[in-house]
This record gives sequence, C-alpha cells and structure tokens, in this order.
Amino acid sequence: MHTCPRPYSAIAAMILLIVVSYLALLTSTFAGEFSIRSWTSDDSPSITRSELIFSGEIEDGDDDKLVLAIKSTESEISKVKLNSNGGRLTTAIKMGEIVRQLLLTTEAPIYFPDSGLTRDRFCRRPGSMQTTECVCASACFFIWAAGIKRSGFGVAVHRPYLTDDDLRSTTLGEISHAYGEASDLSRIYLRGMGIDELLIDMMFRADPQALHYISPEDLSPMTGKYIPAVADWLAARCGTISASDHAEFIELAVRNTPSRQYRPERFQQLLAQERLKSDCEFRALGMERSKRLHALLAAK
Repeated sequence: MHTCPRPYSAIAAMILLIVVSYLALLTSTFAGEFSIRSWTSDDSPSITRSELIFSGEIEDGDDDKLVLAIKSTESEISKVKLNSNGGRLTTAIKMGEIVRQLLLTTEAPIYFPDSGLTRDRFCRRPGSMQTTECVCASACFFIWAAGIKRSGFGVAVHRPYLTDDDLRSTTLGEISHAYGEASDLSRIYLRGMGIDELLIDMMFRADPQALHYISPEDLSPMTGKYIPAVADWLAARCGTISASDHAEFIELAVRNTPSRQYRPERFQQLLAQERLKSDCEFRALGMERSKRLHALLAAK
C-alpha cells in the first residue's frame, strides 16, 4: 500500500531560504516542543492509546526530533496534535512525510479565532479558557495535511514568502527562482497528500503578511475520515459499517448524555459494532506502523 508521496529532499534543498510563517505578526514565539499523552478508556481497557503533541515554531531538525519522540515511548503513537504558528517549510514537509509514512492521524486545535477561545486544554493558558495563539497555521498546515485522518478546524494559511533580510540580500532573479521552486514544491506535496486544488490555489492567493483561516465548510471534506487508500485497506481487514447504522449511532450517542441516562438496546448494539471496528482498525494500523517505524529507523 503506497500512501506516502515521493521524497522531496532534492527539491527542498534548492529553497532552504523560504520560510512559511507569520512569526513577525506575533508578540512572542517559542521553539517547538514535543510531549506525549497516553490513556486507556473504559470502552477498551486492554488498549493503550497515545498521542504526540507538538507546540511551537517549526525549526530545522524538528523532523529528527519527531522520529526520536515517537521512538522514545513504549506505547504506540497514533496521532499528532498540532499547535504551531509555522516555521520552516522544508522541515514541515519532512515532518509531514514522516506522519504519512507512519500512518499517523493529525489534529488541529478546536479554535474560534473571532473570540480567541479554544476547547483544547493543551492550547490554553494556565487557569484560563483564553488564548490568542492556538492554531495550526502556515507551515503547520503542511504537517496537518499529511494525516491519514484529519480533525480540528483551527487551520490557517498564507502563501510562502522570504524574510526581509533574505529579500535585501538576494537578487531579483534568485528571488523569482526561489518562489517558483517553493510553489512547485508546495503544490506537488499537497496534491500528494490529497489536498484539493482549490484550497491550494486559495493558499497561494492569501496575503503573505496575514492569516487566512480556512472555514469549517472548506475543511469538512478533508476531515473526519481516513484517506481513500487507508480506508480501503482497513475495510478489507475490519469490514465496514453501513452509512445508515453509523448515522443512527451518532444520533443516539448525542442523545446519550449522562444526565439523561439514555441507553436503549439499539444504542448498545451499534456501540458494540463501532467498538469492534475501531479496535480492529487500531490493531491493524498499529502492526503496520511498527513495521514502518523499524524501516524508517533502519534507513537513518
């Protein structure tokens, strides 16, 4: 199963000066940090689930740190949560390639830019519901795009640009070449990750000195489901649930709040079906991830 696009290091080496970030717009920035959260649920107590949280600026070498962070935990990492204002495009692409190669899902913050409120604890300031920097923006979008299943809607983009220092020290011909290479690199990569061409065009039309938040409506086709290759691979191993059964389960699950204690037999049947499929998918992906991680480490 081929779910990872071809490597882009040869192309990326030509545009190391390009930065995809809006760090100049922020009052403060911080270096990228990796942390891991693990848990078991009452639904599947035998399965330990773990997620990797990346927060901060994307810097050179963060792709190697990503692999080391995944390697360092005894429990299997299945998701990467992202809270980043951007950073190095070439590094973000390398991180995205690793995310896709290891079949990881990605999650952007649940963030409301108009109010500065978030529902994500890892984004909040201590003792507050308020935040102004909880987003997966700019180069972070390239990592988010790589997830085999994507979630969250605090996603913002703008077109790639060079810093003022680089612009002053580079000839116009070199700048034109660098922008052309950055555009080609970005488009090839995002197409390989299954991002819609209209969204890619929107990114390249966006002001490089401002952020364009992608609307939930535009993000919806790319979220909440596995990419086609992975979905088909999992269906062959774990079966499928009919659209009508899944829709009924979602409806009953919403009604099944602790205050109402609403648990009819039909909900229990659908819940068992969903759990069985989810656990099967988790184990199938886990076995494949383990093989791919060993191959990745052997190649380094």
